[in-house]
Amino acid sequence: MLEAIVKKGWRYLYIETRGTAVAEVDLEMKPCKLMSYGETIGREYCSIEIITERFPEIKDIKEVEEFSINISTKSFPRAVTVDLSDGVVTYLQDAFWKWESGWEKDPEKLSKAKEVYGVAKWLLEDKKLKLHENFSIERYREICKTAPLT
Repeated sequence: MLEAIVKKGWRYLYIETRGTAVAEVDLEMKPCKLMSYGETIGREYCSIEIITERFPEIKDIKEVEEFSINISTKSFPRAVTVDLSDGVVTYLQDAFWKWESGWEKDPEKLSKAKEVYGVAKWLLEDKKLKLHENFSIERYREICKTAPLT
């Protein structure tokens, strides 16, 4: 998905990643600090701060709980936010989402709405991601039908 975003001419920024992975770290003669945060919700959490020249090699990804990114267009560093682990679009930029009648006469507003629409359409219609429950799919369809975005 990330490669496809770049091929579309957009950029992405990791905003939230959480999961469990296995990495191999050589601690011999390396300064490190181990901090334990105790038990939370039946799991014991700890954090290890390792000072190395490069990030340890990930051997296996056990679980991805969240993998959220912002997708940027020419005009918007945050045109759309999506949680790829759940396949949910969690944010659509207001230039599209708050479309109002009459904006079609303003070339700048129309252009910006089309930018966001291109990302939203690709994610929701082509890639079949869902729209977060805070957003109405009916509103999305209404905007697509009434605004001259294609």
